[in-house]
Order: sequence, then C-alpha cells, then structure tokens
Amino acid sequence: MTTKEPAKQSVSKDVIYIDVDDEITAVIDKVQSSSSKIVALVLPKRAAVMQSIVNMKLLKRSAESANKRLVLVTTEAGVLPLAGLVGLHVASTPQSKPAIPPPPATDMEPAEIDSEVASLSDADTLPAAVTATAIDNDAPIEIDNDEKPVKPAIAAAGTLPLNKKLRVPNFNKFRTRLIAVGLLVVFLLIGWFVAFKILPKAVITVRTDSVNVASDLKLVASTEANEIDIENKIARATIQNLKKTDVQKVPATGREDRGTKASGTVTFTNCTNTEGNVMIPAGTGVSNGGVTFITQADVKLDEARYGPPGNVCRPGSGQIGQSRVVAQSNGDQANLSARAYNVAGFDSGLKAQGSDMSGGTSSIITVVSQADIDSARQKTASAGLEVAKQEIIVQSKASRATPLEATFASAEPMTTTAPGVGAEASEVTVTTVTGYTMLSVNSDDLKQFIETDIKSKINSGTQVILGNGLNQAIFKDIEQQRNKTYNFGVSVIGSAGVKQDEAEIRQAVKGKKKGDVETILNGRPGVREIEIKYSPFWVTRTPADPNKIKINFEQPTK
Repeated sequence: MTTKEPAKQSVSKDVIYIDVDDEITAVIDKVQSSSSKIVALVLPKRAAVMQSIVNMKLLKRSAESANKRLVLVTTEAGVLPLAGLVGLHVASTPQSKPAIPPPPATDMEPAEIDSEVASLSDADTLPAAVTATAIDNDAPIEIDNDEKPVKPAIAAAGTLPLNKKLRVPNFNKFRTRLIAVGLLVVFLLIGWFVAFKILPKAVITVRTDSVNVASDLKLVASTEANEIDIENKIARATIQNLKKTDVQKVPATGREDRGTKASGTVTFTNCTNTEGNVMIPAGTGVSNGGVTFITQADVKLDEARYGPPGNVCRPGSGQIGQSRVVAQSNGDQANLSARAYNVAGFDSGLKAQGSDMSGGTSSIITVVSQADIDSARQKTASAGLEVAKQEIIVQSKASRATPLEATFASAEPMTTTAPGVGAEASEVTVTTVTGYTMLSVNSDDLKQFIETDIKSKINSGTQVILGNGLNQAIFKDIEQQRNKTYNFGVSVIGSAGVKQDEAEIRQAVKGKKKGDVETILNGRPGVREIEIKYSPFWVTRTPADPNKIKINFEQPTK
C-alpha cells in the first residue's frame, strides 16, 4: 500500500513597504493589520527604526502575538546582525530564501544590552514548529517588484557578506583630509596676510615748484689736505691713477729677400776735370737701371790727361783702377751683364765699366716691419685712451670723488713686441703698458661749498635746497700751483623750493585711497604735480604702515 505524503499547506503572503520615517509603532500596526500569515517587510535604506535591538524585539514579539510569520527584506549591514541576535528571518529580495543571519561576532554581556532588552527571555524565539510549517524555505515570496534585484545578503553557508556600499568610515583618511583642510586654511590666511599686509608698497613722487639759484666758486684742491678748510676754501683731492695693459695682434707685412747678393768687378777711368788725383773710397755705390753695387776697396786714380787733337782725355795706366763690387741687396735682379755704371758722388767724367755680375739669388719671406709695430701702437692708443678715461672716472666716483676730466693725462707707453723687427713671422704681438692720471675732488667737500653758497642766496626759513646741481657742474680754470695743489673754478645751477616734510606726508596719506592722496598732496603749498605707484598690482590704497611709503621729491622737468 502506498503512503501519500501530506500536501504542503498553502500559506498566503503579504508584502509591506516601510517608509524611512516610520516609527516602530507604525510598523507594528502594519504587521498586525495584515490579513496574511506571512508578512514580508521591505525596509528602505538607512531605516533608523530597525537599527535598535529593542525595536527588533518588540517587532518580533508583536508578530508572534498576532500569529504572523515575519521576514525582513533588506541588505543593510547594520540591520542583519540585530536580526540574527533576536532570531528574525531576513531575505535580500522578496524572491530570495529567508534565513536567520548570524549574530554579531563578539559576545554581548547583559550589562551592555538595553535594560528593556535584558528583561526579555531568551525563549522569545520562533518555535521550531512555526519555523517548520510557517515558512517554506523552498518557496520564494512572490510579489510584484519593479526594482532591480540586489545581491543576496545571506550566503548558502549562512554567513553575512559585507555590503560594499555601506562601509565603516576610514577615520585615518578622514583625519588626513581634515589636516589637509586645516593646512590649506592656514596657508590661505598666511597668503592673505603677506599679500595685503607685507607686500603692499607705495612710491609717491612729488614734483615741486622751484627756482634756479646760480653758484660760481673759486676753490683750491689739495692732495695733502686731510679735512675740508671752509675759511680758505680748500677741498680734499686725490690723484687717481690707472695702469692699463693693452695687447694688439697684427699681421706682419714686411718682405725680405733672404737670398744671396750678386758680385763682380768695376773698372774706373778718370776723365774728370778735377786737378790732382781722384780717390774712390770703399763703400762707394755704382748703379745702373735701379741696381746698386758697393765697392769693396779704395781706388786711387791719377789726374786726367788731355791731349790733341781736340784736347781729348787720353787715359794712361795711372788713370785706370779696379775694385770688386757686391750688390746692395739680395736677389737675382742684380745678375747683370757687362755695362757702364754711374758713380755716386762723382761727375760723369769718372767712367765706371762693370763686368758680368753673377751669384745673386732670391728667397722672399714675411718679416715684422717697423710699420707693423707702429700700426699696432696706433690702434692701442685710439681704442684705449677713451676706455681708460671712462674707467678712471668710474674709479673716482666709487671713492666719493668728483673727477676733473680736464686733468686727464697719459704717460709715455712702454711697448714690447714679439717677435721683434726683422724677425720672420706671420703676425706680431704688441704689448703696451700705459699709465693714466686724473685729479678728483672730494664730492662731500664740493657739496658743502656749493650748498653753503646757495643757502646764502635763499630764504632758509621758508625754502630748502631741492638740488645742488653738482652732477652737472662745470669745472674751469684748472691750474697746478704746486706739486700737490690746484686752483679751479666750479659753476652750478642749483634749485630751491618750499619746504616739504616727508614724515608729515607719510602720516597724512597712510591708509588712504589714491584719489584721497592726490587731493591731500595737491593742496600742499609748492606742490606742482604728483605721481603715485602701488605694488603689487592688486594694491589699490596706500599702506597703513608709513615705513612702506616712499616719498621722492623732484624738480619738474623744464
């Protein structure tokens, strides 16, 4: 006989959606109001009502009293451990199998649980019969759901996976970001302080009305004076010295024939009108066609003889002499055939007949000539003189002295050449060492003399010197009286104007806008024009710190 298994009892199901703002009492009312035996509560994300263990216990107890089988549909990581702790079934979707999730990993002491939860009995769990008959784990909870299914929250082995969208906050990262934000705020505050308190500066140029005051003085400059002498108008002076070494390289242009000299003999015949003997000394030149030969021995000739017919010169043996000659210059151009020559220092009556000249050869090389050295010296003199003058002027001003340019002088240069004149070379290096001097007068002494003279010509009670004119002074009538004393004259055109108090102006304009500064300064006596410049570019008003305000007083350009 075949025994039939009893058919599974069909149990009705109800799906209830819980709002995020629902209280536990509203949730219990919804469960108790359901007509179905199985109630699936679909919890919203971040449902605060189910984050309490007390609410979990109350919900379970009310469901059991109403004979309802309760399933929570959620994947919230904060809800699952609590459901496991009280024994409520959980499903990740309405179609998933429900299961009781595992309780929290750590054991909870009674003292750590809410007093209301501690009073509940551990027997308040679903009975086994109810678990077996009320909920069929093989039958899904069938409801219409248009939402996208989420991943199961409970694995087959009963373990609870982590929800990747709900993670425990990373407090290290939070702390790092907090520190970074704090540093950024500090940096911005420091940047603001530097940009608007440290960097802002103002330069105010005040151009004032002025009058010209001429000063013409006769002074004495002494290189021996150690201090200014107001009574005798003696200013301290210095002889500025400068030594410059200039090197010039120029190509050698000289040509020299290093060959051999041609030689031969010349026979002299005396047919001159000179009375007595004729002496032709060694070293006498005989020439023909631009080639000159030099006699190598003295030649003495008897007096010329003339006889009939026609009183013609009839030379005898005593009237004829001979000498060896050597060409004056090397080269084959002196290899001449026999011919007559003119004798230097004698009239045409002294005849000279040369033999064939031979032995001359040519070998032309480039050598250093005196002209090459003179050319290099000229270049050094023309290029170095003005340079030296400017250098000695700069040297004077660096020592707080005013140069008297008219006293600029240069010594005779010392020149060396390598190689020397006549040496075979393609170029020659000419080194010239030259000394330069200039008289300079102490600038402070000159300023004192000039300003004293200008003050004597203005009203010092209401006017001040705006410029002493020293930078455009004209020096004249410079005369050296003794080795270390010079008389000279100086003429300047100074300027004077209304007194302006720089400290007072700073206090008056500090912290003011540009337009207000212009109004304040343009209203001051003697001010003709002002110019205001702020920096950096974002600054729009005068700094409040007077030390960051620079005042320049200028005489307007005429």
